[in-house]
Amino acid sequence: MSMLRKLIFIMTAVVTGGWLLIAPPQTQAAVSSTSKISTRYFFGRKYAQFSQVAAYFKLRYSVASSIFRMVTRKGATVATFKPDSRSATINGMPVILNFAPTYQSKTAFISENDLSYTLMPLLQRSSLIRHTPMHIMIDAGHGGSDPGAIGKISREKNITLAIANELKSELQKRGFQVTMTRSSDYTVSLEQRSAHANRVKAQVFVSIHADAASPSVNGIGTFSLTPPGAPSYNTNKVESGVCKGHFWSKNSLFLSYCVQKNLAGDIKSAPNRGLKRARCAVLPNTDCPAILVETGFISNRNEEKKLNTAAYRKEIAKAIADGIVEYRNSVRSR
Repeated sequence: MSMLRKLIFIMTAVVTGGWLLIAPPQTQAAVSSTSKISTRYFFGRKYAQFSQVAAYFKLRYSVASSIFRMVTRKGATVATFKPDSRSATINGMPVILNFAPTYQSKTAFISENDLSYTLMPLLQRSSLIRHTPMHIMIDAGHGGSDPGAIGKISREKNITLAIANELKSELQKRGFQVTMTRSSDYTVSLEQRSAHANRVKAQVFVSIHADAASPSVNGIGTFSLTPPGAPSYNTNKVESGVCKGHFWSKNSLFLSYCVQKNLAGDIKSAPNRGLKRARCAVLPNTDCPAILVETGFISNRNEEKKLNTAAYRKEIAKAIADGIVEYRNSVRSR
C-alpha cells in the first residue's frame, strides 16, 4: 500500500477490538452533504427521512404504507422500497438492503447505513473512488481437492474454470491485463486467492462460482462485500469489524451492479437474482473492488445443462466482461 493510501486508509484498534475506518477523501464531500437530512433512531439504529433522501438525489417521491418510491421529474421509477422488507429495486435491479425501511407516524424512513452504502454508490457516481482498472484478477472458484457443488453431470470446479478461461479471453480482447488465481484443476486456499490478488496489485477481483439449492431454484446473481455495521443478506446479525475490502465497499457494490446489469440484459433465459452482500471468504481481504458471481445453479437440471455448453459459458463471460468495461468507464480517473 502506497504512503498516500496509508494516509487515506487509517485503521486504529479500539478497546472493543473493532476498527475505526477513515473514509477516503473522494467520499467525504458526499457524506458531509447529507448532514441536512433529518434522522431518527428506530430499533437501535439511525434512519434518514425518506422524503429528504429523495430530495438529496433530486428525485420526487411517493409514500404509502405498503410502498415507497423515488421517481424522476418525468415520472420514471428509479427505486422502490417496501416497509419492513429488505428487498428493494434500484435502477431496475433487485437489491437486498442492509436494513428494512420503516414507516413511523405516517413518515417513511430508510436506514442511514443504506443511504451511505446502497443509495450513494448506485445513484451518485461522485461517491465512488476514481481509478482506471486495467489489471483484472479472475478467480475460478474451488479446484483440486475441493470440487464445489456437485450436480448430476458435472462439478462446480470445472464449470468455474471453463467460464474463467472464457472471461480471460474476453477481457484480453478489450485490452485488459488478466491474472488467474488458478489456471487448471489444482487446490488454492481461500486465503491464497486474496493474497495473490494483493501481491500482483490487481485492480478488480472477480470470483466465478455456480450455486446449489433445491432443484427448482435457478438464476444468476452477484455478490459484493457486506459493508461495516451491517448484516449479510441472509442474516440479521450485524458485523461491526472493518476489513481491507471495506475501503472499496461502494465501488464493489457498483461493480456488482454493472456486471449483473449486463448479465441480466444478455441472458434472458436465467432469472435476475440481483445484488446481494455477504462476507464471502475471498472478499474481505482483497485490496480492490471485488465481487463474486453465481453464474447459475448446478442443482437445477436445465441450468446445469446450459452451464456445460461452451456457447452459454461464452455468453456469461462476455456479459461479465462488458460489465467490467462499463464499471471502468464510469469510474475512470479524471
